Amino acid sequence: MMRIKINRMSHMVPDLNAADTMIAELKEMLRGDVEPENQMWKDNLRDIMRFQRESGDFSLFDSYKIPMDARVAYCHTPTYICTAILMKAFMKDKTLFEGEKLEILEKALQACCEIRIFGNGMEFFEQADIIKFLDQHHGLCPKFSRIMNRHCRRVFVYGTLMKGEANHHYYLQNETCLGKATASGFEMYDIGAFPGIVQGEGLIPGELYEVSHETLRKLDYLEGEGSLYIRKSVSVKLSNGKKAFAWIYIYNDSVDGLKKIPVWRSQDYVWYVSYGSNMLRKRFMHYIRGGAFEGSRSNPEACEDLSAPLAVRTCEIPYDMYFGNESHSWEDKGVAFLDITKPGSAKGVAYLITREQFDHVARQENGGCLPETNVNWYNKEISLESMDGIKAVTFTNDRLRDYHEPSEAYWNTLKCGLHDNYPELTEDDIEGYLKRGEIRNRY
Repeated sequence: MMRIKINRMSHMVPDLNAADTMIAELKEMLRGDVEPENQMWKDNLRDIMRFQRESGDFSLFDSYKIPMDARVAYCHTPTYICTAILMKAFMKDKTLFEGEKLEILEKALQACCEIRIFGNGMEFFEQADIIKFLDQHHGLCPKFSRIMNRHCRRVFVYGTLMKGEANHHYYLQNETCLGKATASGFEMYDIGAFPGIVQGEGLIPGELYEVSHETLRKLDYLEGEGSLYIRKSVSVKLSNGKKAFAWIYIYNDSVDGLKKIPVWRSQDYVWYVSYGSNMLRKRFMHYIRGGAFEGSRSNPEACEDLSAPLAVRTCEIPYDMYFGNESHSWEDKGVAFLDITKPGSAKGVAYLITREQFDHVARQENGGCLPETNVNWYNKEISLESMDGIKAVTFTNDRLRDYHEPSEAYWNTLKCGLHDNYPELTEDDIEGYLKRGEIRNRY
């Protein structure tokens, strides 16, 4: 146990070395045990309580009028740490907060809400056993409890805990699944009977769950949290595009010599790359969820898996796009194909979906058949350059189709899809690109 020194300094003449030392000492106190019988520990807690500003925060500077990165480091971070220390002390010995002292903790919790609870604050609250605190004392600051419950009860899983996998039934069968999601900035490796992820540049598909305190502790035990895996709070993206903070288990050992894998084996994902009307997301979603799209007479059946794409991004296709055939769905006029007889360039929109969903879309485009030799429409699946280690595919016809101009409705659908996904393109750019596919008598 050491005696901490904490004081507020002028933002005009800051001593960052001193500020870093104060934060290090606060972190050390948070990591340690609560010791109400130790006078030095009690003196440290008293000094922290006295250091609180009227607003409830524990900023090391006398003003928030500083650059954002410094504000997070020297205003928000000490507020998180000091609040976590108070939470930890309160759960150990409530007599430390008798009288008006309880208001100090309540104001600290409220201050965390006002400055927004960033992801980097979660590591400090976890050291204060945040979920247990919420379970036992959620009424101290209802706003804090609402915010933290959204963050710290969520777990992103990517391996044997996913639906249909070995450990799902034992741990997550009765928990709330919030849907499919992705975590960016990681790479996955095959560790044997289970996968592990480490920091990297990839995109990991998985599932997001809201769990109880008891289940989180069981997951910690399963994952060997603190040794085999480290649990960390990160931002993940749901299939509806919304972001959420969630716990994720990161492998805590070297991956040298291990095989990198893009997706855990039971989830066969692909990037479906569209270059026609499916570039417009709401048009594409009719292939997944069924129903007719405006301007088209088609009424495709719904896919068994109705989930939205886990991710959407643009990509360049190394072939030219052209209009061919006569589609009954688009006024008996032409639709988009790729000319794979020579190199070229077309704009695409890639959707991260399951292989099952991709096959469903392919069948809907081909009258119920998968791409095959004798199909008059899209008879060939084309493999494109993989993204995030996940296969990227599209389809076309390997025999050049007779040119037919597109309908106005089809043309406008392509324009909308390009406009939504390529905001940098002007109207003239889009018109010029589409007119390249209108060249007549090219065959």
